[in-house]
Amino acid sequence: ITPMSMALTRRLIECVGPIFLNYWQVPGSKFETEVSDDPLSLQDDDEDEENTPGYIDPDDVHFLRSLDPKEWKDQDHYAVLGLRKLPWFVRNLEVRGSNRLKVLRHHPDKRRARVEEVHPDDDYFTCITRAYDILGNPRNRRSYDSVDPQFDNSLPVINEHSRNNFYEVFGKAFDLNSRWSEKMPVPKLGNESTPRGNVEKFYSFWYDFQSWREYSYLDEEEKDQAQGCHIQYYLRDASKNKIKRLEQSGRKREMARIRTLVDTAYNMDPRIQKFKQEDKDRKMAAKQAKKVAAARARDKKKKNGQESSRKALAAEEEMRKLKEEAEAEQRAKLEAMKAERETQKTCTEKGTCNTRKIAKENNYYAKDTSEVIDNMASLEKICECLRLDKICALPDILKERIPTAEATLNIRPSGDRKLNGKNKKGSLLGTMIKLQLLIKAVNVFPAGTNQR
Repeated sequence: ITPMSMALTRRLIECVGPIFLNYWQVPGSKFETEVSDDPLSLQDDDEDEENTPGYIDPDDVHFLRSLDPKEWKDQDHYAVLGLRKLPWFVRNLEVRGSNRLKVLRHHPDKRRARVEEVHPDDDYFTCITRAYDILGNPRNRRSYDSVDPQFDNSLPVINEHSRNNFYEVFGKAFDLNSRWSEKMPVPKLGNESTPRGNVEKFYSFWYDFQSWREYSYLDEEEKDQAQGCHIQYYLRDASKNKIKRLEQSGRKREMARIRTLVDTAYNMDPRIQKFKQEDKDRKMAAKQAKKVAAARARDKKKKNGQESSRKALAAEEEMRKLKEEAEAEQRAKLEAMKAERETQKTCTEKGTCNTRKIAKENNYYAKDTSEVIDNMASLEKICECLRLDKICALPDILKERIPTAEATLNIRPSGDRKLNGKNKKGSLLGTMIKLQLLIKAVNVFPAGTNQR
């Protein structure tokens, strides 16, 4: 549907004019008549039953004379005007033409001129006037058509026949009820090959069906015929309330009837069942696809989790290896340091021991016994202060310097040696005392103690 087509307005076009009149009188056309003049132009008294257009029923004088003017509300006004053939599809032009023909043939003055009996009080011509007043006015005609007794208000019965012939049975029912629609055109039911979009539009239209059917014709009060303005006002006011009640109840019944028709057709329509099955299959397929996608996502997540776990384990293993390597390296360093310390200790002890031994062998390089203790203390301090390499090299240094020292001692004058020999006997007692003190000191401060 284009915007241009939505903006169009539906109009009723009626054919008029001399060209249409000539077409109307063409032999063989559906508007063919047996007269040379249109019913709108009939004026003379020469009209007879043979001068009747094709859409108008032949005059049934017996039927017209049987009409009771008092029962005009229950009469078939289309039959009164001779429009039984096309009661619903007759146009206003045809209603006016038929009424004009009836007036020319059945007006009391015309009948008196033909020397026919006329009853002024209850003449059937009143029924013709009433029929035209109703059918000639679009609003009154709608009111009358709404309560047409010939209209079939029944709905299709749900049975095997209606199921097997769904499109035929319900198509007729919808076509029959489409006459009440305010919106035109009314979509058709279609068949099994109708596209889904058209089917959905059809049911959407009928579920939102807007009917112009109303029930004001059922008002029995003839307010226009009442005598006196007060009585007419009262009847009109009462009629409004009554019509309102009739409208409400009638519209409710009508909408319930239409809704029942649409619901029944919708539930029995094989296309709707097919569409529902397709939707169900589509939903199941989408649901299954969703399940497959979810399963794939779970598998992928699981795989990613396993990969992550594997990577985490690998990283943990790598960290463990690095830690072990670091610990091994640290242990190796500690072992190396320990070995180095042991080596240093051994070397230090060996160097110190050799140094002490050499010093002891040389009487701690003392001139006399009184210097031995001081030299021993000095030697210990020297061993503590020297570096490892120096301590280890100290014995060799002492060995190298002993001969030089001895040579130096041998070069001294003989007088000095004699003097020392004399003094040696004199200091023997002092040396014994110092020795005892040294023993006591060593017992108080064991060897190896700092600042001994």
